[in-house]
Amino acid sequence: MEATGSIVDYRAPAEPSATALADASVDVVVSRSLLEHEPPHALTAGFAEARRILRPGGLIVHTIDCADHYATSDRRRGPLDYLAFSDAEWARWNTAFLYQNRLRAKDFTALACEAGFTVELAQARRRASLEGIAPAPRFAQYSPDELAITSFDLVGRKP
Repeated sequence: MEATGSIVDYRAPAEPSATALADASVDVVVSRSLLEHEPPHALTAGFAEARRILRPGGLIVHTIDCADHYATSDRRRGPLDYLAFSDAEWARWNTAFLYQNRLRAKDFTALACEAGFTVELAQARRRASLEGIAPAPRFAQYSPDELAITSFDLVGRKP
């Protein structure tokens, strides 16, 4: 906090669902490439905590990487390959060391809305091709365009 004149309180690692910060004491909650590594129940708790600690009008600003993280180290894999696995198959790869929830952009947006945020921006940053990928039945409710998003920004405002 010294480097920013007590303006920024950077916390990492931290538990996003239990910050111990006072109610309505924060202007902005920011994360980058974090939310895709949290299980859905933890995301629900984290959004609730963000809403609690934000002042009215406060913002959440999240950059979320919805791509298969194994593709960064294995050239045989594409950024959407993990969508082809059933939950049971994916569980073999999805370790505590590199947990990925495989939620899509619209899921994160829905969780923010359910927590009471007004979504001001839900914008895809990158997309990938689904060519050659047969998504697992779990992903049947998503359009190809929704599945293709590999990175996006989410900005929400506390009323």
